[in-house]
Amino acid sequence: MGGLTRSAVEFALMQMQEENILKHNKNAEYKCPDLLKEDFWKLFVSNASGVLRKRGLYKDFIVDDYNREILKQLYLYLTGNKACKLNVNAGIILAGPVGCGKSVIMESFVNTYNRLCKRAIISIHTKDLVAQIKKEGVSSKNRYQPLYIDDMGRESDEIKDFGNVLTPMVDLFAARYDSGSRTFATTNFNYEELEKKYGEFIVSRLKEMCNFVVMIGPSKRVENPIQTYGKKI
Repeated sequence: MGGLTRSAVEFALMQMQEENILKHNKNAEYKCPDLLKEDFWKLFVSNASGVLRKRGLYKDFIVDDYNREILKQLYLYLTGNKACKLNVNAGIILAGPVGCGKSVIMESFVNTYNRLCKRAIISIHTKDLVAQIKKEGVSSKNRYQPLYIDDMGRESDEIKDFGNVLTPMVDLFAARYDSGSRTFATTNFNYEELEKKYGEFIVSRLKEMCNFVVMIGPSKRVENPIQTYGKKI
């Protein structure tokens, strides 16, 4: 009996060791340790300018005092550098006011990442994600794949499906927490506001799953001038 117990313990320890190795290898897939800083900046700025052009803004992305430190930390995060102030084994939620440029930064980071690393991050707007979950449920793709959610928190808290009340984002985050999947997002909300939306249970897990990075700064959105014609009556 003692020998059987000993064998069972040794087998369990071996399984745990293999699981730890797999987890370590999975985390390594998110890193590009040989990426040079100047190459990252070139790729990132090129991707960011492309994102702006896609939105009809034909101008270059500008690195300024509001985003410079965030970009530096994203580079250190991507390379797995110990100098990074973020947890390099967790996802990232980039929060900030409307128009500060957080979506451009995260979309450009994801594009840069996808060109360099072994695991591709799927990008989706939160409203499209909710519609997808309503139709398909929390699919294996949404449960396990690295995911970037733009505008998190803008979706409806609950949706009705044939009389049933669904909480798609709550279900998604719970599933991704259980599977240890890497999550990236942008949001206009702070943790307290997200807690009111998703509940303490989910937000406590988001705090464990993701780095919460706050970006400050004025709106970078361009407002076209208002043209008035005609005569006053």
